[in-house]
Amino acid sequence: MQANTAWTSQAYQKNTGTAQHVGLVPSRPDPGRSGYIDSWRCFAVMLVVAAHLVETRTPGEVPDEGNFYHLGQVGVYIFFFLSGFVVSRACMHEVAKTGSFSTAGFYVRRFFRIAPPLLLYLVCCAGLAAAGVIAVDLADIAAASLYVCNVEWARCSWWVAHTWSLAFEEQFYLLFPFLFAWRHLGRRPGTPMLLLALGFASLPVLFPTGPHGRVGLPVVHGLFLLGYLSACHGEKWKRLRLPTLVLVLAALVTFAPPLVLLGDDHRFYKLAYLVSVPLMVMASGAAASKLRALFEFRWVRYVGLISYSIYLWQQLLTGLLPPQTPLVLCLLSVAMLIAGCALLYEGVEKPLIRFSRRLSASLARAA
Repeated sequence: MQANTAWTSQAYQKNTGTAQHVGLVPSRPDPGRSGYIDSWRCFAVMLVVAAHLVETRTPGEVPDEGNFYHLGQVGVYIFFFLSGFVVSRACMHEVAKTGSFSTAGFYVRRFFRIAPPLLLYLVCCAGLAAAGVIAVDLADIAAASLYVCNVEWARCSWWVAHTWSLAFEEQFYLLFPFLFAWRHLGRRPGTPMLLLALGFASLPVLFPTGPHGRVGLPVVHGLFLLGYLSACHGEKWKRLRLPTLVLVLAALVTFAPPLVLLGDDHRFYKLAYLVSVPLMVMASGAAASKLRALFEFRWVRYVGLISYSIYLWQQLLTGLLPPQTPLVLCLLSVAMLIAGCALLYEGVEKPLIRFSRRLSASLARAA
């Protein structure tokens, strides 16, 4: 799940060099940011948290696929589209600003955005395992670190199983900069690197897992690519006609089936997300949308901003909470999770994001 933020050119230039307030109270949203994107990330990660809280029956075991588990997967699929949209906008901004695109810079930004928070989480899991609190072995840590928890032979335990989504992302984004540079700059990728990226991205097809199967890869990569196409045509989306009706209908298609099917296998229905998720998200940002104000609440946007850490650490929270935990304690635990992740974002993630941008810019100038 990529947690970068969509920026306009002005906002990007301002935030690469200016420190913002650090603390639990978020600074006022930057007017250049796409508020509805951050809000959707908040809704998506809360779907995952709710799904895991409801469906987890025994700590340390992957829950059965019931209604809420499906809704949690819907949340992750929304993340995939948002990721494609946000990452593509950042790349297009780089081309517009510099007239070029640095593949090395892209990888630097991806590494410092994704790897350090994940490493911190895995170190914590290893420590808890050493203390006998959870059952995590070296194979789990290795699979999560190498982004292969979405392939059958990895067999990741509950505590790292949620990194299947990160695996899909990194497999795709190893390939993406080559395709982007080819499409926008006419720069053909080198054959060895292209074959390596294609081989890594094809792992879920060669070794599909039960929850995702072979349907998972085209849906996930399709959402990434649709995010890219939506970023290419962002201004057209803002002029979408009847956006409120489009948003409501798309939301019904996206969210209703998991509830209606009562946990039945609906893997092929995921293909509908290729239409409903982009329509739902982009309609919420249209200028004429009557529901647009619902996506501009400051705290909702901030929770979306820190959603990557929330997604990582909710796995420990939902796995360690005893069965039949009262609702009040669950809500209190989630509030504490959000507060802790806000501290991680302000103290760890944000400085690394700024550092990666400076390093990426240096690599681009040196190229």
